[in-house]
Amino acid sequence: MNVYVVQNENELGPFSWIEIYVGLKKGEWTYTDTIRIDESEEVLSIEDSGLWNEGSDVGPFTWEEILFLRNEGCLPGLVQAKIEGEDDYSTLESLIAERPQLTSDFPSQDTRPKRAWLVPACLALAALAIVAGLVGAYFGTKLSPESKRAVETVATPAIENSPVESTTGAVPGKGESTLAHSAEEILPQPEENPAVAAVPTPIPVESPSPPAPQPAPVSVPPTPVQSIAQVSPSEPSPSPKSAPSAEKQEPSPTPAPKLAEAKPTPTPAGKIIANFFTIRSIKYLKREPRDGIGVWSFEEIKNKLKPDEFQECLEVGVSVAENFRSDQTLAVAHFFDADDKLVFTHKTPSKAGKKSDRSHFAMPVLFKSQETERLFFEVPESIRDQKWKAVVVFGDKHEAKSITYPATTSDFRLVYPEKKLVDDRTAKRIARKPAMDPLIEYVVKTKNPKQPQITLFLRPPAGISDASEVEGVMALCVLSPSVEALKRELQKEEMSGDYNGLLGFANKHKLAIVAWGSRGFWDVGRNYDELAKERAKEIDKNFDIVADAWERGVKELCEKYGLPDRNFLIWGQSGSAQWAKRLCLRKPDYFLAIHIHVPSSFDRPTPEARKVLWCVTTGELETGYERSKRFVADCQKLGYPIVYKAIPGLGHAGHPDTAALGFKFFEFALTQRKLREAFDEQEKSRMTGLIQEQPEQIPPWPDIFQHPAFYADVVNQEMFPAEQKEMIPEGFRISLPNEDIAKIWGKSK
Repeated sequence: MNVYVVQNENELGPFSWIEIYVGLKKGEWTYTDTIRIDESEEVLSIEDSGLWNEGSDVGPFTWEEILFLRNEGCLPGLVQAKIEGEDDYSTLESLIAERPQLTSDFPSQDTRPKRAWLVPACLALAALAIVAGLVGAYFGTKLSPESKRAVETVATPAIENSPVESTTGAVPGKGESTLAHSAEEILPQPEENPAVAAVPTPIPVESPSPPAPQPAPVSVPPTPVQSIAQVSPSEPSPSPKSAPSAEKQEPSPTPAPKLAEAKPTPTPAGKIIANFFTIRSIKYLKREPRDGIGVWSFEEIKNKLKPDEFQECLEVGVSVAENFRSDQTLAVAHFFDADDKLVFTHKTPSKAGKKSDRSHFAMPVLFKSQETERLFFEVPESIRDQKWKAVVVFGDKHEAKSITYPATTSDFRLVYPEKKLVDDRTAKRIARKPAMDPLIEYVVKTKNPKQPQITLFLRPPAGISDASEVEGVMALCVLSPSVEALKRELQKEEMSGDYNGLLGFANKHKLAIVAWGSRGFWDVGRNYDELAKERAKEIDKNFDIVADAWERGVKELCEKYGLPDRNFLIWGQSGSAQWAKRLCLRKPDYFLAIHIHVPSSFDRPTPEARKVLWCVTTGELETGYERSKRFVADCQKLGYPIVYKAIPGLGHAGHPDTAALGFKFFEFALTQRKLREAFDEQEKSRMTGLIQEQPEQIPPWPDIFQHPAFYADVVNQEMFPAEQKEMIPEGFRISLPNEDIAKIWGKSK
C-alpha cells in the first residue's frame, strides 16, 4: 500500500505508513497535512484519513521494521520484547545483541541509501502492521471493542516512559485474540530463522505541540496484549488497558425465535465493522488429537468410503464479527518449501471429522458471530519430510487476514495471490448484513431409551417470514450420522446426494420443512408377518412411544409458529423410509401424501392410513423387492390410493426417475387438499363412537384413482390406457392418476 503526501496540488511519494509516521515524529509533516492512499482519488488530512483506525494492539514487528524504527531514533532499546514462540521477555536491545545473525541481512541506515531499501521493505511490511493495528495506537485513535485485536506473541507496550501494568495471559496468534483451546502440542521449530519479532512500541500519541517530560521507565513483567490510550500534552499518560480474558466466552442463551426471525429478511442497511474476520490460532497436528477431530484418508469397504488413517494437517481457529455464510468466505492455505517457493495450495479447507463419523465437513454452512470455528488443511504428503512453512488466509473479497506456520515465520518474503488483499490497510466501508440461521431447532424427549429424544428442525420457505404465507409442510425423515450433520445439510441452499431437490420443491410450493433424523427399531430384513410375535410386539411398543413424542413436538412447533398442522407431505429413503412409513401408518391424520424409496422392510398397513396418498418406489434388485410387492397388495385390499414402481436393474440406491416420480406425485397430491378435507368429514360421519370394521374393498377417496387415464403392470413393467386395463392381471394392476405421473412411470423399463 502506497501513501502520497499532497502539497500545493503536487503529490510526494510514494511512502509507506511507517515513513509517514517517522515524518510526523521528526516534524516533517503535521496531522493537518493531506494524503492520498494508493489508487483512491480522495484526499484527506492524515488525522481524518481513517488509515489507522483498525486497532490499537502493538506488534508483531519484523526485524526489518524494528531496525528501521530504531535507526530513525523512534524505538528505544530498553523496551520489553520477546521473540514469537518464546516464553520469556527481555529488552529489545538484548534481543538484538543476542541474535546478530538475524540482523546481518539488513544493512543499517549508514551503509545504504535510505530510500533504496526503505520503500520496498516498508511497503511489504505493511501486511504485518494491518494485523497488529499498530498505528491506531500511535495516533491515539479511539476504537470500538470490535476493532481491538490481539496479535501473536507481543510484548507489553509502553507510552513513552510511563509505567506499565502487569497481567498474565496466553499467547495469541497473528491478528487474533487468545482463546482457550486444545492443548495439542505445537511441534518445536528451529530457531535460526525467526523472521517475525514480537516487540512493544513505546511510540506516544502525538500532537503538534511538544509533549511534557515523562518519568524514567519502569521494567515490570509484560502483558501479552494491551492497547494504548489517547494522551494529550496536558494530561498524564494513562497505563495501557489489560487484555480481555483469554477464556472462550459462551454465547448467552436466547429465547426461542419467532418464525419471522428464522429466515433472513432485507434490512435497510448493513453494519460496517472493521476487522470483520479474525484468525485466532494455528496448530500443526502430526497425530490424532485428543478429541479425534482432524483430516483422515478414506478406504472403500463394500462400496462405501470409511475413514482410515489420520493425515498430518494444520488446525486453524477463525471467527467472524457477525453471522456469515461460508459460501461467501475465502479460506485457503499456501505451502512453501525451504526456499520460500510456493509448492501447493488448498483452495478450500480439507474435510475433517472423527474417525467414527461417516460424514466429514470442510466448513460450517454458517459462521456464528464471535464463535471460533476450526478449519483443517491437510499437509501435502510430498513435503511432510521436508522443511516447509505455510500461510493461511481467511476473509472475503473485501478483507482478509493471514497467519503463518511455524509461528517464527514471516510472510514478508512469501508470495501468494491474496497478499495484496491481506496487506491492504485501507478501511473499506463495506456494509455487511448479518446472515441469519434459517433453522429453528426443537428437542422433544421420548421417554424411550432406544431413542431418548428427537431433534426437530423447522425451516421456513425461502423469502417467507410471516407464517400466514406458508401453504403447507414437508416432513423429511433423514439418514444422518449426527444431529450436527443433519443441521449442516438443512442450512444449505439445497441438500446433497439423494436429498437433492427437496428443499427447492418446498420453496417453490411455499412449504415449511420439518426434518429429523432416523433411528431404527425393527428388523430391516423382515416384514411384520415374518417376525416372531413377541419381537413384533416389542418393535411396535418402542416405536409407538417415539411416534407419540414426534406428534407432541410437531403440535408444539405448529402452535408456536402458526403453521398448518395437517396435510403434510412426508418423504424418506432406505432406513428413513422405514421410519416415515411406520409413522404415517400410526399418525395418518397429519399426512396428505407419502413417498418412500427402497425401505426394504414393511409394517402392517392400517385401515386409517388409507386416507393418505401413497407412492412406493424400489429396485427390482433390492433385497426388499418381494416384500414391497406384498405390502402394496395388502394396501390395495384396504383401498389405499397407491402408486408403485420398481426400477429394473436397480438395487438399494437412489435413482433420478424415482425422484422425479416422487416430485410429480407430490405436485398431484397438493391439488387434492380440499378433497382430502371433504374425505375426512365423510369419515367422521361414519363413526359411531368406535371405528367400524372396514369392508374387504374400499375404493380410494380421490375419484381420479378410481377412474384413472392409465394403468400400470407393476410386474411386467408395462403401461396401458384405461380402456385396455384388462391387459393387466388384476393382481399386478395399479392406477396412475395423471399423465405426468404415467410418463415418468413408463420411462424406466
